Amino acid sequence: MLAVILVLIINTLLVSKTLSDRGENSTLAYALAQEEMEKLLNRGVLNLTNTTSAKFIDILFHEGKHAVLEDALSYSAPKVLNLTSDTALTTTVTGAIVAPKNLYDSITVDARLMLRSGSPLGSGKGIFFRAQDKKNGYLLTVSDTAIRLIKLVGGVETTLYSSAYFIVFDAWDRFELTVSGNILDFRLNGVSQFNITDDTFMEGYLAFVVTNGGDAAFDDITITDAVESASYTFDSLTAGELRGEWQRQSLKDLPQGTGEIDIANYLGDENIKDITVRTGWNEKGSLKTMELKTLITK
Repeated sequence: MLAVILVLIINTLLVSKTLSDRGENSTLAYALAQEEMEKLLNRGVLNLTNTTSAKFIDILFHEGKHAVLEDALSYSAPKVLNLTSDTALTTTVTGAIVAPKNLYDSITVDARLMLRSGSPLGSGKGIFFRAQDKKNGYLLTVSDTAIRLIKLVGGVETTLYSSAYFIVFDAWDRFELTVSGNILDFRLNGVSQFNITDDTFMEGYLAFVVTNGGDAAFDDITITDAVESASYTFDSLTAGELRGEWQRQSLKDLPQGTGEIDIANYLGDENIKDITVRTGWNEKGSLKTMELKTLITK
């Protein structure tokens, strides 16, 4: 009798967990689809291009493996925010941690960044700012060969600034980035590197990144915008998976998660767009989808 009761209890727990997982997956799928839909609607009809089963655009997610770690090399003991590259990524940015707010325009960033020994030659650490998605934004990197500011438009790189530099692995560098209107200003360890103007992107995501397979740590980050100044040392967070306001779920948090968009002229009228946003995932071997649809006009 006791064995039967235990089996029933275990089965009940398994069913409960399965239902919980399904609910969490559905909730996340809806939230991700809704976020993408809002981004598309913000573009307006004139900036929407017809497409079928295209990947999500206008959203930047965490990439790579990120965690809060206790580290003897921490800038302010005892913890750092650690980022390990995703070796499967073929883009320049192979790891990214997106800052808490979705949009920043004029900001000042003061942060310590450290590229870890063991990172491959040519790898770097840096800041991706006013980013629209992985293929659009300003990418500031410091590598073992150079300081570079790259403008990414549709994945095409344009170098706005480049200067020779020899990085010291396992050593902290102070990044002071000020972005005000169309002025982009950067100081490294107190030394001015560039002050240039460019107005291609006026607002977007902010992320701390590694490039070309590098691994890095971040500490003592202060982000100041027109609303507030927020500082992060990560020392109060529990070591392990990143939680709290820096946590950002993505399609990768769904089992075999996918995200697609369809955009078409409604009844042949190019001034009215029929938009479909679709998320998909694998639920215990069964493919599930969450779909949102709407029409947008001028």
